[in-house]
Amino acid sequence: MAKATQDLLIRGATVIPMCGDNTPALLDVRIANRRIKEIGPALKKQPGEKLLKAKGKVLLPGFVQAHVHTCQTLFRGQADNMVLLDWLSKKIWPYEGALSRQTLRASAQLSFAELLLSGTTSVLDMGTVRHTDVIFEEADTFGIRYTGGKTIMDKGRYPGNLNESADEALKESVRLCEKWSGAADNRLRYAFSPRFALSCTNKALKGCVREARKRGALLHTHASENVAEVAAVRKQSGKDNVEFLHSIGFSGDDVLLAHGIWLSAKERRILKKTQTRVVHCPSANLKLASGIADIPRLLDEGIPLALGADGAPCNNNLNAFVEMRYAALLHKIKHGPKAIPAQKALELATIDGAKALHLDDVGSIEVGKKADLLLLDLNSINCWPPTDNLFSRIVFAAQTQNVDTVMVDGKILVESGKLLKTSLKTIMRNSDEALKRVQKQMAR
Repeated sequence: MAKATQDLLIRGATVIPMCGDNTPALLDVRIANRRIKEIGPALKKQPGEKLLKAKGKVLLPGFVQAHVHTCQTLFRGQADNMVLLDWLSKKIWPYEGALSRQTLRASAQLSFAELLLSGTTSVLDMGTVRHTDVIFEEADTFGIRYTGGKTIMDKGRYPGNLNESADEALKESVRLCEKWSGAADNRLRYAFSPRFALSCTNKALKGCVREARKRGALLHTHASENVAEVAAVRKQSGKDNVEFLHSIGFSGDDVLLAHGIWLSAKERRILKKTQTRVVHCPSANLKLASGIADIPRLLDEGIPLALGADGAPCNNNLNAFVEMRYAALLHKIKHGPKAIPAQKALELATIDGAKALHLDDVGSIEVGKKADLLLLDLNSINCWPPTDNLFSRIVFAAQTQNVDTVMVDGKILVESGKLLKTSLKTIMRNSDEALKRVQKQMAR
């Protein structure tokens, strides 16, 4: 799918570095061996370099989404108007339980196409229980920077093929980690991913902590998303979500917790002390009526944050522009118009997301970093007239139609707004057929 790596000179872009003082500047950027080699004005084209003319366009790091579910994209629009626990038990788990390798592949293809076309170059993904190799295979093919893992649900009874023991879940997780972590020149990585406290035994959760830290992998789960979920965890463990997870070692700077809406003062102190990452998913939180995470407070208290779209059935898209916009707007109601400035929202979607995922080589435009880049063309009606405040134009006005070029590891994956060497019509047709097969399996 992706073009072969080629040395490249991006000429005349307005560069937003997402580092230092973040001042946009008219610069050239040279890319060699998948990394940013040189940044400066009027760089001379070298023999063998491809020239990418970017005058009038904006160059920034690719978006980083720290919580998505590519296994669910096939179910977009199939689970509206429900609260979290009903949404899971009545819709999502039956759908996930009916997925086969082929139908999961269709969902992954649909996901990665949408993510890349809307400027996302890195994701942290939580798969379903089975067939996780398929998602890694498609991430490899599409060229996206992918961290993900199979979900674990070893407590309770679930539909279809979702049931497994803690021993089975941990054995498969270790196999996947050893197979995929570091693959594709470290573009693919594994994250141990128990779904949440209510669906996992202590044996599974502690096993994830043990095996992840033995291998230097991330830990990824949901926590404190919904009032009923929080109450159920408290009844089950005698502790709130974050307090419980912390008590079994499931906290630290290698841990990402999706949502973090209903947090006590004690839990916030734990998050700050341990530097556990919280992923803000505003669209999903609104659609499931879960609540609004107090992001300004978390920022003020020094808790590291990132953004994510969550899954298509609770969003219903995977668009980082939408998440940035909501992250910048929602909190003004409670905290005032200066709560989350546009620049901070863009940081959450780029450099902060990269830091949360321990992706030290991406998230900003600096010499030596990997060339995971996004070129925007803001010369369109939705971004007009131009203003000097580029952060505002990007966060509040830009949309997917403004995505011109997307590259990962210096490979151009999207050019002139089109996904290279793949057919969207084929992906859409395959997903239609896959959804019908899943629904037929569910009806048995």
